Amino acid sequence: MSPTVDSHDLPQELCVPALAPIGFTGLDTLNNAVHRAVWDAFSNGRTGDRVPISFMLLSPDQEFPPMKSKRNSYEWYVPKGILKVNWMEKHLRKLPAVIVIFYDLDWDDPLWNEKKQECASRVQSVRAALEGRGCRIAVTLLQQASAALPSGEDVMAIERGNALRTACALNAKSLFVLPHGDHLHGYILRLEKAFFELSQNYYHQRIKGVRGHLDQLNRTSHHYLFVRHQFKMGFYSELKQDYSLAHKHYMKAYGHLLELRILENNSSEIRAVGGYINYMLCRLMFLHLNFYREAIAQFRNHIDQFRTRMFGPRELEFEHHAWMCNQFGTFGDLFDEAVNRGLPGIQVQHPGYYYQQAALHAVERKKSCMELCKDVDAAQVNVDPFAGWPPPEFYGQRPWRVGKAVGDPSDTAREKEGILALQAKEKAVNHSSLIISILGSAISQFKTYNCPRMRRHLVIQMADEYYSFQDYAKALALLGHVLWEHRSERWWLLLTHALSRALVCAFLTASIQEFIALSIEALGPNVLLSHSRKASIFSNLCKVVKRLLPELDTEADVVPESAKETSRALWETAATANSVPLVPVDMVGGGIASLAECRARFSSASFRLDEQAKVEVYVRSLCEQRVSFERLSVVINGPAQGPMHVAVAEAGSSEDDLDGSTNLTFEYGEVKLYTATFPLDSRDIGKTMQISVTSLQFGRDSERFIVLRYLAVGAGETFTPSTCPELQNFRSSPAGKIHYDDVRPLGSTTVLPRWPRLLVQTSFDWDPPILVGEFFPVRVELTSLGEQRRLNSLVLQVRVTGDPVTTSGIGSTDVGKDATVLQSQKTIISTTPTYLQQSNDLQLVLISHSSESQNRESKVIQTEFYVSALSPGRREICIKALYGYEGEGDAEGEEAETKLVLETLDPLSVSVQILSLGRLDTVSSTLMGEPFLLVPRLTSHAHCTLRITSTYFNLAENVRALGVGEGFVKGNQMCGLELGPKEGATEALVVRIGSGSSSPGKEELPSSSTMATGTFSVCWVRGASPTRGKKTGRGPAGDGSQEESSTSSRLVPTETSVPLPRVRVDWTPLLIEAELPAHGWMRTAMPVLYRIHNCTHGLLRLQLSMEASDAFMFAGHIQTPLCILPHSVDTFTFNLYPLLSGLVALPRLRLSVQGGRGGGGEDEGGGEGSRQGDGDGTEFVQMGGDGFAQWRDGHSTRQSHLRDLLERSLPTHVYIMPQAKGKAASLPSS
Repeated sequence: MSPTVDSHDLPQELCVPALAPIGFTGLDTLNNAVHRAVWDAFSNGRTGDRVPISFMLLSPDQEFPPMKSKRNSYEWYVPKGILKVNWMEKHLRKLPAVIVIFYDLDWDDPLWNEKKQECASRVQSVRAALEGRGCRIAVTLLQQASAALPSGEDVMAIERGNALRTACALNAKSLFVLPHGDHLHGYILRLEKAFFELSQNYYHQRIKGVRGHLDQLNRTSHHYLFVRHQFKMGFYSELKQDYSLAHKHYMKAYGHLLELRILENNSSEIRAVGGYINYMLCRLMFLHLNFYREAIAQFRNHIDQFRTRMFGPRELEFEHHAWMCNQFGTFGDLFDEAVNRGLPGIQVQHPGYYYQQAALHAVERKKSCMELCKDVDAAQVNVDPFAGWPPPEFYGQRPWRVGKAVGDPSDTAREKEGILALQAKEKAVNHSSLIISILGSAISQFKTYNCPRMRRHLVIQMADEYYSFQDYAKALALLGHVLWEHRSERWWLLLTHALSRALVCAFLTASIQEFIALSIEALGPNVLLSHSRKASIFSNLCKVVKRLLPELDTEADVVPESAKETSRALWETAATANSVPLVPVDMVGGGIASLAECRARFSSASFRLDEQAKVEVYVRSLCEQRVSFERLSVVINGPAQGPMHVAVAEAGSSEDDLDGSTNLTFEYGEVKLYTATFPLDSRDIGKTMQISVTSLQFGRDSERFIVLRYLAVGAGETFTPSTCPELQNFRSSPAGKIHYDDVRPLGSTTVLPRWPRLLVQTSFDWDPPILVGEFFPVRVELTSLGEQRRLNSLVLQVRVTGDPVTTSGIGSTDVGKDATVLQSQKTIISTTPTYLQQSNDLQLVLISHSSESQNRESKVIQTEFYVSALSPGRREICIKALYGYEGEGDAEGEEAETKLVLETLDPLSVSVQILSLGRLDTVSSTLMGEPFLLVPRLTSHAHCTLRITSTYFNLAENVRALGVGEGFVKGNQMCGLELGPKEGATEALVVRIGSGSSSPGKEELPSSSTMATGTFSVCWVRGASPTRGKKTGRGPAGDGSQEESSTSSRLVPTETSVPLPRVRVDWTPLLIEAELPAHGWMRTAMPVLYRIHNCTHGLLRLQLSMEASDAFMFAGHIQTPLCILPHSVDTFTFNLYPLLSGLVALPRLRLSVQGGRGGGGEDEGGGEGSRQGDGDGTEFVQMGGDGFAQWRDGHSTRQSHLRDLLERSLPTHVYIMPQAKGKAASLPSS
């Protein structure tokens, strides 16, 4: 709340921070630069981190307040008031707690004795001036910076310091030394702390002295002294910076105050002192103790205690409202200061509510003053009514009660004079300014805490106060802000009240623009005024338009005659002024309903260039009186022409509308439709035109006329077609009547080229959808539509307008094009089925101005282009023909276009598996030199038949196909195969990693976790009959097949490539292969051959044995030692004689290692000992000789590896067919 000069405000000494005053004497700040620097260091830059004290610069002849005589007893003492007016002022500004005497004296000064005596005399003169008060006295010696402070080693400083203290009668804590030099600020901070401690001791003694007086008081006649002494101890504690103790004493003082008996003579004093103590309490709790909730509770209790008590005579009732206003205002200030210091405020508890209550009491104060002070002589208003009266000695004391105790009777005549004087003084107060100031603070708070409706309510109150203050211009400005918010929230009753008051303000200030706008809105259906009031407003509006003087509404609020005379003079000046006759009124604000509504729309969403664009304007009257307009027009924004004004109707015109009206005159609720046309510009082809403004003119051009400007949809309406459109069908109305609410908005239209004279058609050789990667041919046929002239130019543009949002697996379809192109675009348009043109648009010049072509004479022109999609999805292709005919000169070319939507599918999917050659199991790792199978599988996802033209494997380095070699290997198993939808095909290739010689694994490969094996590619074309063949094929079957093969040959095969799986390659010292028939016959000999490859660089010694089996008899080496040279092969053949039929387990072949590092040692494997390493899971992934060395050194590891190798490489079962009846068993020949 902004400060105002008022007799009910808090005294200045109560509002300043309570800081202990420290008096300085002996500083000549005018003539001595050192003294000036010392004083500036103490007094300037008092930040929050410094000691909370204040400083006073005392003159040499300073006089202190005289000390009153001490009272020995309070037995017969009767106090005349509670708190003296000058007591706080005395202890804050006149009587310092500590007096510091500054004196220039060094320890080694040659005139030490003389200066010592001079310093002592100054101390004695200060003591004499204090007249026995207990203020602390200290001496500070100003010395050179080189002189050191007293220490235990400086004997001279100690001796002379003691001598100076003795001469001045000071204790050891009252003598200080201040060296002035570079570190002056540090010394100052230390001195401040010492002075603060001295002041605390002083106030502690003062508190003890006041507490001693309490023992002499009684409850019979010393009630005032209980309050006074507790307040004094609280104030001393606050000066001492002991806020908790101060809060305790203030609470006791407030409690004693509430116990006082309130009489006519002391009511004003009790009320004033109660407000002061409550302010001290709330300030401590808010700003120092952080007792926020306790402060709010204390204030509420304080208000409850004094709210309903009407203190004093009835003639001074306004004083109570002024006091209540001051209480709420000061508490709001404290609350706001606490918020600025970090207290979080909320929407339901913030300073704005207290400012609002202060404003309400200020309004009540104003009303009470107007009621009670109306008979006060106006001559006394500007004269001080209490001039010559003795000033009050105590806070809140009446001027006619000065010097009297509470029980003393008052002088009736003097009291009556005093009441009249107070009324005269109150009448001189500018209440409106006070109320507006408080409301401004409240509005600011409610705006800060986002309370828009409360803020709006207070703005209305402020506008009313400005209206009462006869500041009609500011009241109109405030009401203008509120009207928009009431309008947007549809508070029609509140809008009516504010609009009525704003209309009067506009009349009294002769604001033509605002008066017309408010009058137009007041005539609308949303403003709840009486019919007679609206008729008067409409009459005034017509007078303003005709430059006549309007009349104040008879139903308006009471207006002073002086304001009427002023407004009449202003209207006369405005009527005769040569001002601009146009008064624009924008009806685009939220919810404005004027005397008419307008909706403008285009009759169609698009118009051709050779047509006239048509605009429809619907007008509905909302005025209860008959109203006539002069002109109706619309403003249309075109990209080429800019804003274009189109006249729709004028008064007195002969245009007919749907209602048969011939003018712009309306009855209440009447709806009319007006139309207008305008030509289109060829520069706007393909662009959008919009209706920006609809203008409705009220008044003639020769007079002052009003132009109502509406949006294209309506008068500031937010029209939403989705708002219950089905309810529009249930309205009952006469047939043929225009339904204004049913008009749908269409504020923009598109300018299209004139109707094309060329037809664009497309056809396909193959049934869509297209397949990813293929070149799909599209035939375009251009046909002239009845035009006899020859074409002068013809350009065909093909452009992809809609690529799919997501793609799937572009990397899986590789057709030999650049990878960056695949990533940057998803569709390629080309004239040839190749990737030489990598673009998503195409332009073909079929006929040009400079060339002679046979197409000029043709009525039908055909061409062809190819579409290649690189990802599946839906594509939209725009085919546009730009053409011109002979004889049209340089006219704008015409265009004809068509849209082509193509779906794209993945043709097929390819998956590749790695199978073991022996068991046909899926494996992820292989041994070096071990053969395995690569098995790619194709699955067709196309809608048509696909013919596989070729397949090939592109093997990686060190990957070789058995019997073929490495590198490029062409497949022959799927060539020429046709796949229908959802059908699949499989191809297999036997490969191994390593050398292709008879000894696999001879070469060494780099060690790696996995190894790439290459890629697999498949080339395919469509295999189904094309659409063209279906339409034209009428011959025998042979002819149809020839046509199909010829058409298929036109298609370029599409290649799809996928990477082959990566495989982990492990090193092995040897490889074992087994050759046996696919099946055998029971009791028929079956040969089995085993090959053992030595893949190491050393001699391999093994022990071979064959386990016995109940299912077979066999001939061969049952147990034999082996010695295989490096990188060589040893072969063993066994003849097995099956004894059982079915799936029979083969006899198990076992290998064990012979000897250690040297050859020919005893057998270290085999038997039970060879099975001890079964649990060892060591894998041999090392390459070359290192792997062999590690394998050779570990016996258990070698046996475990041999068992794993045998289980991996050798078949375990064979199927034995039963013996045929009558067929003799055959034994193998010897």
